[in-house]
Amino acid sequence: PTSLSTIMWAAITLGQRVPLGLMHTMYGATAAHLHAYPPRSLASLVWAVSVADQAHTSSSSSALARPIQPPLQWAEALLASVHANLPAYCGQSMSLVLVALARLGITPPQSWAARVVAHLTGPLAPGLGPQALSNSMWALAKMGFSLNKEGTQAFLRLLYARLPSPTTLSPLPKPASLDGATAQMPYTHASPSYHPPAASLAGGVGTHTTFPP
Repeated sequence: PTSLSTIMWAAITLGQRVPLGLMHTMYGATAAHLHAYPPRSLASLVWAVSVADQAHTSSSSSALARPIQPPLQWAEALLASVHANLPAYCGQSMSLVLVALARLGITPPQSWAARVVAHLTGPLAPGLGPQALSNSMWALAKMGFSLNKEGTQAFLRLLYARLPSPTTLSPLPKPASLDGATAQMPYTHASPSYHPPAASLAGGVGTHTTFPP
């Protein structure tokens, strides 16, 4: 798993166009084994898939063409693997998975998202860096999820804990150097449009609703 993820990540990072046939062979060969992938390897693989998908989609003559989009079976195996191994996911790996899902148009079940939010704001919170926090919030909003009162308060506590103390503030940076993680927070809060029941941390709109038949 680690070797395959590294090769895929390196090839796509270097701008190599991965042949469609190879991508679909990879989906078929790995779907039954994703449960055994370590978090970092799986996060690298799905991130690489999302970048490849965007590259092929942007160069397609049809705006609706998604030739590299993973099949439903592969997406379900991916979500099941993350769900089963969630306690082992660090902030960076979890944020990479969430961003990749948002790019690929994969909407996880509400229960899956709620458990991920609980992981991000619970045991993982002390080591969750600003960029991983920001990316995770962006991805959840992009996928159509919204936080209820408890979830919003949990994320805001994480955000406030990462802001500089008023006593240590330096002069404001120029707009061009504004930290990206902080800059996209307003978008994240303004974007969600679906409000889940109060009992859940996160809600979603559909499951794999963007997949073709």
